[in-house]
Amino acid sequence: MTVPLSGAIAFVRALGIRLPRARRLQNLFEANHPEEPHYYIRYLGVATQFQGQGLGSALLRPTLDRCDSEGVPAYLEASTERSAALYQRLGFIHLGELRVLNGPRCWPMRRPPVAA
Repeated sequence: MTVPLSGAIAFVRALGIRLPRARRLQNLFEANHPEEPHYYIRYLGVATQFQGQGLGSALLRPTLDRCDSEGVPAYLEASTERSAALYQRLGFIHLGELRVLNGPRCWPMRRPPVAA
């Protein structure tokens, strides 16, 4: 994956000394990424005080609708058990667990397209 210079600078500022750990996690994601055509949902977040109000589902809806209309699956890595539960309610299926040494657990998930 190629990151534009402005994106790379933002990552260095945000991650600082944790940048090597974040890179290992990104490498793990890339090594386990599905090869089939799909939409990859890289980032999704809702501020803690707004969670549980349907905002995550609302943010995902346009992408999932597009996946369904094009007949293409969606793929993401859930970073918390709570987010994995949300994705599961939206039709995503667990594909296992990924873990970086001394790093977080993540759960790759795939959602098949839903026929109209």
